[in-house]
Amino acid sequence: MRSYAVTSYQSLEACTWQEQATPDPGPGEIRIRIEAAALGFVDGLMVQGRYQIKPPLPYVPGGEIAGIVDALGAGVTTVALGDRV
Repeated sequence: MRSYAVTSYQSLEACTWQEQATPDPGPGEIRIRIEAAALGFVDGLMVQGRYQIKPPLPYVPGGEIAGIVDALGAGVTTVALGDRV
């Protein structure tokens, strides 16, 4: 899986593309193949270290996503493989 990771609190330009293992969903979780993502104002502040929440580094910014469910964890019954989310 490819991710755009924040490795130091500076700017979006300081983020780097990283390859990492694709995680399997745990119980009650789903995995989404992301087809679109957005970064908003809060993400910009977080990347610069100027927001009240500072996630541990490295982290992947962005909470606005759209895609397709491509894996289900144990016990998931409300969505199915292939659902658009």
